[in-house]
Amino acid sequence: YYLTVPLQFAYAVNDQLSFAVGGRCIMGINSTSAGITIGNSALGAANTSIGVDYKENATGFGGVIGVFYQPNNKLGLSLHYESKVKLDFEAKDNTGNYTLIADGAKNRRDLPATLCSGVSYKLTEHLTGAADFGYCFQKNADWGTITYKNKSYDASDAAGDSYTAGIGFNWDATK
Repeated sequence: YYLTVPLQFAYAVNDQLSFAVGGRCIMGINSTSAGITIGNSALGAANTSIGVDYKENATGFGGVIGVFYQPNNKLGLSLHYESKVKLDFEAKDNTGNYTLIADGAKNRRDLPATLCSGVSYKLTEHLTGAADFGYCFQKNADWGTITYKNKSYDASDAAGDSYTAGIGFNWDATK
């Protein structure tokens, strides 16, 4: 899991336009624990247990900037950018009987930069519609390499960039 500690400041230029700027500290905490027992071999081999158990931690910092514009009391527009956060996970506390990642080994797994936009519009006195679009720049993040059929690939390039889109409605039942 990733814990985020943000520190941001906002400034309203006027009733219609505001800006935000800040930073965030990301603390990544991963724990891997798995095991298997192979037994009852047709050749009479003894049961064999294989277990991996280790932790990986990383800390990184990134920037955040945003703008909100409301030209009238019905329409709201927003744009929000979060920079890439470099995360170098370091393995520790290996207690399994099989070492998948040695203590002290580093594993790069950046959080990619994201650009998000949103729009809301008050359709009636009680009903507001909203839509958003977010783009995740995964190709620019460093996720290490993956090997498939004796060929190495850049993991973030293989994943490609991604996006999200959403639409929603809000009904105000009372004031």
